[in-house]
Amino acid sequence: LGHKNHDDQSSASTKSSYGTISLTPSNCQSENVRRYFAWSDFQGQASRHRSFSRTMIAICSVIVFAILLAFTLRFHLTDRQSVQCDGLTRLKSLVLEETEDEWVFPMLSYKQRLNHFDSLDQRLWTHKFFVSDRYFKGPGYPIIVIIGGESLVRTMHYPFVYKRLANELGAFVVQTEHRFYGTAQPLGRDPRNEDLAKYFTPEQAVQDNIKVIQHVRKQLNCSTNKYEKGYCPVITIGCSYPGFLSAILRLAHPEIVDIGYAASAPMIVNAHHENFDTNAYFDHVSKVAETAYPGCAQGSKRMMKSVYEYLVSDESIGHLKRVVMELGICFDTIPQYMLESNQVFATELNQLIVQLHADYNMEYYPPSPKRILIKACEIVTNDHFSPTKQFANLLQLVTTTGDYQEAALDRNLSASCFDLQTQVPFGANATISAADWTGAGYGVDGERWEFQVCKDLVIKTGFGSENNMFYPRRNWTLEWLTDHCRKRFGITPQPGRLVNMWHFDDYSNASMLLFTNGLKDGWSVGSYTKSPTVDNSVVVYNFPNGAHHSDLRHKWPTGDDTEDIIEGHEHIMILIRNWLMEIAVKNGKA
Repeated sequence: LGHKNHDDQSSASTKSSYGTISLTPSNCQSENVRRYFAWSDFQGQASRHRSFSRTMIAICSVIVFAILLAFTLRFHLTDRQSVQCDGLTRLKSLVLEETEDEWVFPMLSYKQRLNHFDSLDQRLWTHKFFVSDRYFKGPGYPIIVIIGGESLVRTMHYPFVYKRLANELGAFVVQTEHRFYGTAQPLGRDPRNEDLAKYFTPEQAVQDNIKVIQHVRKQLNCSTNKYEKGYCPVITIGCSYPGFLSAILRLAHPEIVDIGYAASAPMIVNAHHENFDTNAYFDHVSKVAETAYPGCAQGSKRMMKSVYEYLVSDESIGHLKRVVMELGICFDTIPQYMLESNQVFATELNQLIVQLHADYNMEYYPPSPKRILIKACEIVTNDHFSPTKQFANLLQLVTTTGDYQEAALDRNLSASCFDLQTQVPFGANATISAADWTGAGYGVDGERWEFQVCKDLVIKTGFGSENNMFYPRRNWTLEWLTDHCRKRFGITPQPGRLVNMWHFDDYSNASMLLFTNGLKDGWSVGSYTKSPTVDNSVVVYNFPNGAHHSDLRHKWPTGDDTEDIIEGHEHIMILIRNWLMEIAVKNGKA
């Protein structure tokens, strides 16, 4: 599906302000981009040429400020205690510290309501978020809000945003954390499922971000009136599920959010279009693996089939223990439900391989032999090893990943064999075959993501076609998910609730919204790879070499970005700048 759309767009115009763009080296030539500009240029607040005297005054002011700042830092930089400042709980030092590879950001907080939709419920919780004021030029300049998602937020995400976009726009940057993930625990570490069903919803998270935006605007002395000089336009940015939230913030709350940027956002998956192919995701994952390493798809299916048949050939516990030892798995880490039968064990073990390839697909950028996808393909195509040994080597490869090592550390495990518990979320009745067949993740965050998928974010991804690299084939069904979610959390999936509430299957009134996709990403089949609007008021950029939100990586610059991503960053910069100019003109400030 993703490749079909990409082919349809290969001859599309590359004009950065409108339409759908496939950013290939052949159609993305270098453009003269002014790297540094002020938002005040859009507002007509400053002339292009400064007089010599004003320049000297500015220079002198900077020198005096630097002296005062250095004097202040001498006494306050090492004091990290929180203080109250204009109603904003913040660190004493608002100066960002920078080492060669790391920035440290102040953490602020805001008292959020537990339930934004019940005025009688006055319960509050502390919502923490990171900020960067390094490049902020004051009221009238943009506020960029990076939306948090399904994991702990340790620091600000996406250095392309806080280093490049913020610098060129003179923007203030905020990084939020999603309620009930990481440190954002409104009801403590062990909330009841009935409370999660009420308070752990995408609409509550959207309201959290709106309240933070309004609060930050007030603290920065930004006007809330778009027609006033000090109005600070808001740009939301997110990837994957947070990309979905970023788009919703722009679509459902244009009075708050002026521009939305959503990378690898599964809008079509979440909209539950009737004609969506539930096998499309894993078919695409398989096609990308085979293209990256010819023979990988067939090698994977052959290995999985052989190990599956080997396991189910004998239902005795003795046979299971022998195979488990050959696979290098710690027997005492096998979840109890997997010991019901060797067939259950074999099915769940192969499900793990499916989920690993989903992870490897998302990570496959930039394409190179160093990527873990290629290493996995090398293992399953190595005919010098038996299928059982290939499987064992795949599990050994998993142990080299940061996710496995972090989970093993959490479990205080030092054994050389593979710990299957690291592949299971927390909570009652947890299984490797989680509500999200692309993988839920380990621990509390994995449990919380499963809850969201069970309730609202229903993800229809099966591998029941002949075109995938997995065995045995397995079709996704709502019946299976409903049974799983009732056992797991006592809830019934509501796949159409969000689209009925927000109508994000209708973009007729949408504008200033950007979707980006890596066309090697399995999620691209559930995203918009061409504009959903007739007039192209919603813009789509596609990156042929990109994987999952490759335009917004957690490290940047790295020196290994492909040409389509490099050119894409320039197009994104131009597009957002043009949109800001349109906002200024529309509001009579330019």
